Amino acid sequence: MATRLLTDGWDAGFSDQDAAGGATHLELDRPTLLIVDDTDLKVPLVSSLVTALAAQPNGPPARLLLLARHVGAWWQQVNTDTDDDLAVGLAEDLADERLDLQVGQLSPEEQQSHHDVACKAFAAQLERQESQIPTVLVRTSPLDNEFANPLLVHMNALLTTLGDTTAVAAGTTGSGSRNQVLRRILGRERRRWEPIKAELGDTTTIQAIAVACLVAPGSRPGTCTALEAIPSLRHATALQREHIADWLHDTYHGDDAWVAPLRPDLMIGPDVAIRLAHDQAVIRGGHQILAPALLRSQVLSLLYQAVHRGEMTRKEAERQLEYVRGLRIRLLGDRVLQNLAWKAAVLRGWPDTFDAEYVALTQLHADALITLDRQLAGAVKDLVTVAPIEALY
Repeated sequence: MATRLLTDGWDAGFSDQDAAGGATHLELDRPTLLIVDDTDLKVPLVSSLVTALAAQPNGPPARLLLLARHVGAWWQQVNTDTDDDLAVGLAEDLADERLDLQVGQLSPEEQQSHHDVACKAFAAQLERQESQIPTVLVRTSPLDNEFANPLLVHMNALLTTLGDTTAVAAGTTGSGSRNQVLRRILGRERRRWEPIKAELGDTTTIQAIAVACLVAPGSRPGTCTALEAIPSLRHATALQREHIADWLHDTYHGDDAWVAPLRPDLMIGPDVAIRLAHDQAVIRGGHQILAPALLRSQVLSLLYQAVHRGEMTRKEAERQLEYVRGLRIRLLGDRVLQNLAWKAAVLRGWPDTFDAEYVALTQLHADALITLDRQLAGAVKDLVTVAPIEALY
């Protein structure tokens, strides 16, 4: 919703005061959508937003989207907090009808199309032949339509692509379908834990994996130190922690860390790709780097222009081109991306859609856009998160 409104000229995004630069400034100069997630944990923020927005009746249109698992005591508290001499239950008066997200479930036809598309996407990512993927239908009976949940459809598609014979097949019905898919998905990962779980138990194993992947120590000793944060391992011997650190390293091996970290997906432009190539930079492991499919042509053209102007030799250009070709970049370009890029270019009044493709792809799939172009960064900072090139190192 936020992405669609951004392309329609609105300001839109999440209100998160705990995030860096996340303070909310209600000086609106155009229509605005503010989204608050986990609303039941952010009652003071919601109350202040409701009061402030209600005090700007003549400003641009503003909408406050509150996301919560349920409506209960937190909503009553918001209404109490927004009471004043002129209005009782201000939030209730301004609120639209509650929308239960369950009404957005997939129809049987949509379930099948989602499943087919997801299988193709997983096959491409896992480098598997589409012809080797069995045809699996995920429809259930109208009275027991568990696959109306898109996430469950996609998990079943992943199992199908992996060749898991227990993926839910045509004609399958019954309340066990959902549990069957979840058990198989989680079971594939848990089977990797068996060697260490027999020694540590389920809880300590999960805690060790979580700590190691979040901290991502660069060495075996660093991992052993991090494991001391787990209560059950605090008094373990050094030899025991080293044994666990070695298992973590073997199971979740990182390129530049003892354990592979959880890191953001980053979008890079041709200027960043060439800077990395010039410096022959070593990119920190754990990052998923994204770019539109046009990146390679842009890099080739920029290097050709540099050689044509006499700024570098053909040999140097080829060296940089080989570096870029060797980068592990996920190149994307589909109809959805092109449509969103068109809208973004219209919104900004750009003469072409090249920069807009980077913006659109960041909105769709990446956590941040990395660019060396300060003018571009300034023009899109309200549409996407912009990160420095140092985020890659």
